Amino acid sequence: MNKKDKSFLAVSLGIAITSQNLMVIANADSIKSKSDSDVTILSDNDFEIKVGTNSQNKDSKESPKYQPDPEENKTYSMGSMGESNSRAFMSNRVALSPQKATLSNSKAIGSGSVTASTLSVRSGPSTSNGVIGTLKINETVEILGKSSDWYKVDFKGKQGYVQASYLKLNPIEKGIDVSKWNGNIDWRSVKNSGVDYVIIRAGYGTSTIDPKFKTYIEGAKSVGLKIGVYWFSYATSPENAAIEAQACLNAISPYKSSITYPVFFDFEYDSVRYANNNGVKVTKDLATRMANSFLNKVESKGYTSGIYTNKDFSSSYFTNDLINSNNLWVAQYSSTNTFGKPYSMWQYSEKGSVPGISGYVDMNYTCLKTFSGGSSNEEPNTPSGEQGVTTENVNFRKSASTSSSIIATIPKNTKIEIIDKSTSGWYKVKYKGNMGYVSKDYVKLNSSGSDDNTSSSEKGITSANVNFRKSASTSSSIITTIPKNTTVEIVDKSTSGWYKIKYKGNTGYVSKDYVKLNGSGSDNDTSTPSTDKGVTSANVNFRKSTSTSSSIIVTIPKNTTIEIVDKSTSGWYKVKYKGNTGYVSKDYVKLNSGSGSNETPSTPSSDKGVTSANVNFRKSASTSSSIIATIPKNTTIEIVDKSKSTSGWYKVKYKGNTGYVSKDYVKLNGSNSNTSSSNKGVTSANLNLRKSTSTSSSIITTIPKNTTIEIVDKLSSGWYKVKYKSYTGYVVGSYIKI
Repeated sequence: MNKKDKSFLAVSLGIAITSQNLMVIANADSIKSKSDSDVTILSDNDFEIKVGTNSQNKDSKESPKYQPDPEENKTYSMGSMGESNSRAFMSNRVALSPQKATLSNSKAIGSGSVTASTLSVRSGPSTSNGVIGTLKINETVEILGKSSDWYKVDFKGKQGYVQASYLKLNPIEKGIDVSKWNGNIDWRSVKNSGVDYVIIRAGYGTSTIDPKFKTYIEGAKSVGLKIGVYWFSYATSPENAAIEAQACLNAISPYKSSITYPVFFDFEYDSVRYANNNGVKVTKDLATRMANSFLNKVESKGYTSGIYTNKDFSSSYFTNDLINSNNLWVAQYSSTNTFGKPYSMWQYSEKGSVPGISGYVDMNYTCLKTFSGGSSNEEPNTPSGEQGVTTENVNFRKSASTSSSIIATIPKNTKIEIIDKSTSGWYKVKYKGNMGYVSKDYVKLNSSGSDDNTSSSEKGITSANVNFRKSASTSSSIITTIPKNTTVEIVDKSTSGWYKIKYKGNTGYVSKDYVKLNGSGSDNDTSTPSTDKGVTSANVNFRKSTSTSSSIIVTIPKNTTIEIVDKSTSGWYKVKYKGNTGYVSKDYVKLNSGSGSNETPSTPSSDKGVTSANVNFRKSASTSSSIIATIPKNTTIEIVDKSKSTSGWYKVKYKGNTGYVSKDYVKLNGSNSNTSSSNKGVTSANLNLRKSTSTSSSIITTIPKNTTIEIVDKLSSGWYKVKYKSYTGYVVGSYIKI
């Protein structure tokens, strides 16, 4: 989108945009009443946003609020550089003309060539899935779908998965993108040259329409080119992004039937610079919320959406969830694209030459078919054929995350088709022809009132008196305590560290550490062997499963070399020893004869803490682990590692020993918070303060919009632990402005 051969006379065409009544929809899992949702839903009349004709032009050019044409003096070229790179690629002129790929599989969305010497094809989108075959360098495979950083591929008539970074995508269509700086265009000549599509700038900022937009789109339409549009954003808040989206929609609505490519959200380095000049720091969270605000608005009117970005910008300003769940138009002016993740379109040059256009023009390839409404063209792993009924108005999302774009809101008591139940906390479903995700908490399977992940006949036996909780968190309310040696029904095993069970007519959660499955205590999975080696740093128990209460197969002597099969389980290694496969504690294995510690602390810390009660000092981060000692109340201890803080533990040093204590009984630097933090945040909506990190957890109170609160801890799950008045609890982090 960077034009060098342009006039420096900027002509702005103003449009009048009538006042828009916008509804801010809660980014919650269920849309309920004010007292029961995480963000209060505002009605159409709750507030009004008014946009005047070319409102940004009321500000002088010296004003930080002035919104210039972003292509007059672009600070950074998205295709040539990262924000930290000061080089200007003024001479970039990449001429690519590879043959367009022909797809033989009717379900394929693209194809790619292998760039590694050999590439494993796995049964699922993870290295923990089994290998079903191998591809060789330069071998071509057709792509059936995408899942995060993986492609689903057609492997010898079977479906498998390969890592996206090892496939070079092949072009399936050739395109250009244009703005007013490209001047008058002979569209017939463009079409005859072999161009398949054009992406046209609709406008930028709050309300400025590109002066050539109407002429360009009518010309492209007249010769049969496929058409998409983009809007350059100067948004500084999700509300601003929604205003920009509405301005874009107003401009393109007369041509809706002709727009078959996405409507792209174009947020760049100059967007960040504009925000900084207006006192707004653009964080990854803010940029993601603004993108979702724009995309949701566009999709609500039936358009396909997308994001224009590059490798550096996307990793700095957008969350993985946003990147993984959207059509990406990636800029990189080079003969090779190194983005490394699935993308739909590649802008490979800003200095292309096309008949019918005087001067340079941006050149693009489409490499994967774009998708709409949350469907990534991926077939479900196991089509379940089950039906479900929504128990509340529930958000239908592009991916399995509360920060993902909302496709639609499905009304209460709506029948939906369950496609896949394998994702923890979510169902992949079909609704009105689209595929997406809904929270399991708001769906009854087979109209039975059950929201179980798997209606399972598996049984387990408690190995100790164990707390039966409302949700999968030690801070969640306790329903009751289940006695040792009680048989319970296992409903769901997909939540890390927890089993969802039925007990005496109730459904809730217990720690996996205190349940033996089928009397064995083992819930081993199948993973892919690695080539890592390790050496035991002490005599270490070799167990059937990842629990200190699991059966011991044998004790492995100190200084024994073992093969590391899997390192993905928190606190444990899956290893091979004398023909057997089992688990050992990571604390007693040196990797590659290293330092003796398998874990690099997230912050090698000199933090101090003070115990707030007599607290057990344990060998590992589990209440079933051996107690080294009991540390008295008000004892100062050294915090070695806080990386386990989200799971409830600190690694500490005490009297020359290293072990673990519950974070609930340690005040950091005299504070009773998880993280000694002076962070403040402001609520962007009326927001429920809950007892634990779950939308099904009890509501302590509702915090009004624009309230300043203290942020105690930012959890990896997207929740914040906060202080408000005399309360401490949890809120959804996406509704806190830092």
